[in-house]
Amino acid sequence: MKNIIQTPKTHYLNTPFIEGFTEIEKENTEIIIGNSNKIDDIFCAMDEPAEYIRCLCSLVPKSEFRNVSVTTRYSSTIADDAQEKMMSFRPYSGENIRMNGFVSELIVRFRELLPAEEIQIKPEWIEFLKSNPEIYTKNFRKQEVDAEIEGMPDQEYGSSDILHVKSRCHFFAGSYYPGIDLSDIQQYLFYVGTAIQAQEYIDIISAKELITSRVNSPARDVTPQALTTLVDDICDGKIEINFPDGTKYHSVLITKPTVISDIVHILFKKEV
Repeated sequence: MKNIIQTPKTHYLNTPFIEGFTEIEKENTEIIIGNSNKIDDIFCAMDEPAEYIRCLCSLVPKSEFRNVSVTTRYSSTIADDAQEKMMSFRPYSGENIRMNGFVSELIVRFRELLPAEEIQIKPEWIEFLKSNPEIYTKNFRKQEVDAEIEGMPDQEYGSSDILHVKSRCHFFAGSYYPGIDLSDIQQYLFYVGTAIQAQEYIDIISAKELITSRVNSPARDVTPQALTTLVDDICDGKIEINFPDGTKYHSVLITKPTVISDIVHILFKKEV
């Protein structure tokens, strides 16, 4: 008598298991039934607006500077009858400081939401952002008027018959160019002085360098609050999106996935 081999049947459909089902690797298989302790995807669709939204934005630089002049009175020697001299520079003329990579402001312009297909957002919100794409402007401080700035003895050169002087650091411009690291988009400052053999000069220093410097001093109006970077502003929530229905989002994080383009991703969190 022939032995009849019964093909395994599923309990509910009374049909054979598919062949590939028996090849599932147990160690790599995760089956969750009922409640899950897994963290929900913050970008998944939901009845309420998403707690977080991610915007694709572009950074648009502007370089608008006045052709102002700065002067400093000084003496080149310590003699009592030393003749007073005057040094003068035009910081934005390009003669002494190359202006490539310096900007007066940086506009953050909205382009689209990422990933748009997974975010629960009202169509009118999209239209609102498209109609109001400039969501933030980072203004950098600069020299706006002609000014005479004070020079002080420069302690770097020690004591000698030649009197070396150096001014405090004054606002100059912001830094931005394709390929710049986000943390390097910051305020720059200028200072003037006399170097070896009393040679007159004007030079620049970044906010980051000024904060750690032991030989440069800021002008009285140069406060820590005035030296914030674009990343500082975004992480501090200074970019706000206020939708017409009253829902508000504020910035929490910025990333730059590209190397030389002006594209950035900004993460926003909904205000409760």
